[in-house]
Amino acid sequence: MNLSNENFDRQELSALISALLHGNLDTTGHAQLQSLLTSDSAALDEYLAQIDLHCDLTRIFAPTDDLPAHSTQLLNLVTSRSAVPSQFSSQASSNSKSINSSGRRDWGISISMAALAAGILIGVGIAGWRTPPKLSALEEPRRDPLEKNVASSDTTSSRSNVRLKQIAAAKFFDYATPQLQSKVPIGHEFALTEGTVELQFPAGATAIIEAPAVFQVVNDANLLLKTGDCSVHAPDGAQGFRVDTPSAKVVDLGTRFVVQVAQSGGTKVQVVEGEADVYSSTGKENLRERQSRWIDADNQKITADVPFAESDYKRSLPDRITDFAATKTADTEHEDTVDELVSVSVQRDGEQLKFSVDQLIGIDLIHFCGISNAFMVTPAVVEDNPFSTEQSGLRSRFIDRDRSLCSGLINPGGESTPLTSDPILQNSDSPAIIASPGLGIRFQKPVANLPGPDVVFFELQTIVNSEKGDAFHVSPLHFTEGLHSHTIHSYDIDLTSPQSRFVSPYRLYRAETFVDSLGEALHTVHRGGTVHGIRAKVTAVGIDLSDLGYPENATVEGLFFQDAADDGDYFDPVFIAGLPSSP
Repeated sequence: MNLSNENFDRQELSALISALLHGNLDTTGHAQLQSLLTSDSAALDEYLAQIDLHCDLTRIFAPTDDLPAHSTQLLNLVTSRSAVPSQFSSQASSNSKSINSSGRRDWGISISMAALAAGILIGVGIAGWRTPPKLSALEEPRRDPLEKNVASSDTTSSRSNVRLKQIAAAKFFDYATPQLQSKVPIGHEFALTEGTVELQFPAGATAIIEAPAVFQVVNDANLLLKTGDCSVHAPDGAQGFRVDTPSAKVVDLGTRFVVQVAQSGGTKVQVVEGEADVYSSTGKENLRERQSRWIDADNQKITADVPFAESDYKRSLPDRITDFAATKTADTEHEDTVDELVSVSVQRDGEQLKFSVDQLIGIDLIHFCGISNAFMVTPAVVEDNPFSTEQSGLRSRFIDRDRSLCSGLINPGGESTPLTSDPILQNSDSPAIIASPGLGIRFQKPVANLPGPDVVFFELQTIVNSEKGDAFHVSPLHFTEGLHSHTIHSYDIDLTSPQSRFVSPYRLYRAETFVDSLGEALHTVHRGGTVHGIRAKVTAVGIDLSDLGYPENATVEGLFFQDAADDGDYFDPVFIAGLPSSP
C-alpha cells in the first residue's frame, strides 16, 4: 500500500466522484473508487476536498437537523478532526490541512472512514439536496471579537431558531439570497450589501436590517450589529432582547427602537416607543420614548446631543411585489419550470395582500414600436405552423390576452431620456408620422392609485443578462401638470431572488426586418419560431402610480413603457396588469 506517492488517474477519480454525488455510481464504480482511495493519500485528499466543496454548496442557512438523517452522520464524519484513528495519526499530521481563517477543518480522516462516507452518500442520494453557493451553518461558529458583548448562552452551537421572515431586494456578500423562513445560523457573520431583511426571533422580537450592514445572530435573543441600521420591535413576551454593537449594548424593556452603527463603530440609539437600557463601558442609561443617544466608539461615552428622528425607524419593509404563484410545466429536462400566472402577492401600505390572476385588471396593447427583428415569444408547446401565415387572431392572444409568463411582444424600443410629453402613438390615418419607440397599453378598466404597487410588471430575463432585470421608463399616456416619467432600475424579484422562477421552454420569433409597429407584429411573416437555447427566469416589479406624480386615489386608464437604453439589452415584458383596490 502506497500512501505517499500519487499513482492515480485524476480524470478517472473526478468522474467517479461526480457519479457518486449524482447518485448513479454502480457497484463496479464503487469498488473502483474504494480502490483509488486506499492506494494513494493524494487521491484521498482530492476525494475529501470535493466532498467538502459539495457540502459547502448545500442549501444556505440549513442547519444539519434540516438535512436527511444519514447526511448529518456524513457531515460529522468528514469534518471531524477528532475522528482520526491512532494508526493513521502520523499520516494525518503530515497530510491534513490546518484550520484556515474561514473555519475549514483539517482533513485527517482514515481510508475506511472515506469509504464509509461514500457508502452513506450512495444510500442518501445527493440529488435530493438543494445546492445554493454555501452552507454557512456547517462552518465552525466564529467567536465574536467583542467578547464582552457576547451573551453566555449557546454561542458554540450553529443551530438557531431565528428565521429570515422577509427580504426586499436583498444581496449578501459571497452568499446567494436565502429562502424565506430559512434558519439563520448562530455566530456567522453576514454582510448585507443591498436591500433589506427582517429577522424573526423565537420570543417574538423582529429586527429589520438595512444595507449596507454587517451582522450576526449571537443567540435566540441577541443580535450583534457591527455596522448598518436596525429597527427592532420587541412586543410583550420579548423583553430582554438585546442588540450589541462595537460600542454599546441595547436591552429592550418592551419597545420599538432603532440602532444605527457607523463604520467607525459609533452607535446612535433612538427609542420610538416604550423604553430600553443602553450600556457602554462607561455606564448605563435608561431611554424612554423619543429619546436618543450617541455612544462614541473611542471613549464609549454616552452623549445626549443628537436629534431624535422617528423617520429612521422602519416599521416594515418597502411596499413591493413579494411573491407570485404559477402553474408548473412538464419540462422533461428541467424541474420546477413555470408557465401561467396563478396569483401575485404584494405589500401595500405595510399590509400583505394576495390577488388571484382573475382579480387583476387586464390590458389591451395599443402601441408597439420595436428595434429588432426578434419580436415575439410563446411557450414552446405552441406549434410554429399557425404563425407562418397572417393569422393575427392567433398571435394577439399571446400578447395581452393570456396568462403565460413566457409569451409576449419583446424588444420594444426606448430612449435614454424618458418622455416629458405625450408619446406619439401609431396612427393608421397618418402612417408617415414617426411613432415613439416603446409599448403602450390601456387598462380594461381604470386603475386607482393606492398606497404601494398599483401595477404588476413581469419580464422574461435570460440567465446571461443583468441579474437586476432590464431598466425601463414608465410614463403617462397623457401628461398633465404634476405628472412625469419614472424609471425602474431594479426589480422587486430579480434573477437572484429566491422567489424568481425558471420559465418553461419558449419559442423566439424573428422577422426578416425590424418589427416597428403593432400591425407588423400581428401580420409580419417570420423565419419560423425556434425553441430558444438559453434558459430564462421571470422577474417582477410593482409600479406605484405615485412615482409618476398621480395623486392619491386618482384613476389611470393607460401607461407607456420604454426601454431605458442604458445598455445593449432591451426589456421583454410578458405580463402587465393593474391591481384592484382589494383582493
